[in-house]
Amino acid sequence: MIGRVLCSTGAFSRDPDRTDLHAILAFMGAIDCDGFELIFYPSFYECLDEFQHLPPSSQERLISLHTEKSIGPLLGSSSKSNIQMGLDRLQINARLAQHLNIERLILHLWGLPDSDEHIERNLAQLDAAFEIANDSSVTLTIESIPCVRHTPSSHLRFIADTHPNSRFTLDTEFLAMHDEISTAMEDLSILGRTDEIHIKDFNGSLIDSNGKRIYLHPGEGTIDFGYVCKKASSLPQIIDLCLESTSVEANGSVNISQVQRDLDFIGDAARVATQREQG
Repeated sequence: MIGRVLCSTGAFSRDPDRTDLHAILAFMGAIDCDGFELIFYPSFYECLDEFQHLPPSSQERLISLHTEKSIGPLLGSSSKSNIQMGLDRLQINARLAQHLNIERLILHLWGLPDSDEHIERNLAQLDAAFEIANDSSVTLTIESIPCVRHTPSSHLRFIADTHPNSRFTLDTEFLAMHDEISTAMEDLSILGRTDEIHIKDFNGSLIDSNGKRIYLHPGEGTIDFGYVCKKASSLPQIIDLCLESTSVEANGSVNISQVQRDLDFIGDAARVATQREQG
């Protein structure tokens, strides 16, 4: 069943120039949703003390934490020191989540520049990653992110087979990039382990004609979010939906109205799917 409609703080922040925690908290106060996914930016390692005194009204709205994105590539390194650095950073992320009473961690187990070229190295660190999360009493979920060697679903299926208690976060844009929306949604070994779905649209490419990264808002591309919500609502476990499309403009300004429109779009799709499921 569909649970909460969440908003990633990435919808109104950006690395490296829009990561100020106080600005992020201010935007959170202006947005109507069921909770937030906090993105851990690299700059946060230098200001962890700022998280010690978050207002309770902000802290209680943090549901998930998207771990810092260098961790996966470090775990896939051939260097033992890099691997240890990745595990150390994951532990910092997990402890912050524990301190903030956040429920789940979202991990890019692999990532650029190597992506999944050496996926066996990344997979070899899964047990250690799960242990770190367990020690901090948070649920670790592995996200379906782009691949160059295999596909997101094939990796998640392997993880499900080798780690039966594993949990996942699905990303609609990245699944669509690999033409795997239905592959993931129809596979209970994947969807049945899913706790959160990231909502971004897709229209054939992650970049524009100038090579610039593009983020489509839900409804701007070709993904059938009615189908996504239908599949999510059909399962017994609770699956949260999280807006990830960014509304940060090129000049750094934030279109809060666009963020709210996106959240309303997701909420409407979720309600329709839930009503149909309930008959």
